[in-house]
Amino acid sequence: MGIASLHPSYALSVTGPSGRLDMICDLMKMHDIKLPQFNFGGLKTILSECKTYRDSVAHGVWLREPGTNVIHLRRIHGSWTPPGTMAKRTTDSS
Repeated sequence: MGIASLHPSYALSVTGPSGRLDMICDLMKMHDIKLPQFNFGGLKTILSECKTYRDSVAHGVWLREPGTNVIHLRRIHGSWTPPGTMAKRTTDSS
């Protein structure tokens, strides 16, 4: 990938499509690569929307209405803690 030895773990620390796009943009800046005709902001927006739809399909609750067979999708938000483990705690600084 041509990453300088100063940044060996940079590529490994990024997750998700938007984060990877940010990494690509950072690497392009480091190597003075410019693509002025390409809309990276628009692509990031599309990637974010795709992730939202993917998460809905993968993690939502699917229901079929009895009698009509109409399918409903309940979108789920938040995080899940496996049984027997401690939930992540956040502190409120206010």
